[in-house]
Amino acid sequence: MRIDTNQPDVPTCPECGFVGPHTPWCSMRGIPVPQQPANAITRWAQETIDIGHAVGTERRRQLGKWGLQDHELTYWLGILMEEVGELARTIIEDADSEYIEKEAVQVAAIASALAQKLHYGGPV
Repeated sequence: MRIDTNQPDVPTCPECGFVGPHTPWCSMRGIPVPQQPANAITRWAQETIDIGHAVGTERRRQLGKWGLQDHELTYWLGILMEEVGELARTIIEDADSEYIEKEAVQVAAIASALAQKLHYGGPV
């Protein structure tokens, strides 16, 4: 999906990066949002969509490998910390950016599984 680049300037939150009104999670809610050029918003939005696709692909890979998972929160934390440790190791070892990105996407996929578990309940 490509974003229309002919948008007028729209407000963007400097903290959460959200285009338009603040998200409920943003601590900047209620503070005026500066205007950003439409092309910067468009690039940001497309990059967010692209990374979202990468995270979704990784979630599907994990689902295929492990099946549906229904763990206690402390177990999810252990899985997440193990992935964060792998990411940290790749950064410390000065791995190439492609490998670091792969590890970061795996962290994001596990974090999204945890968020999904919290939001919807049941196995994810």
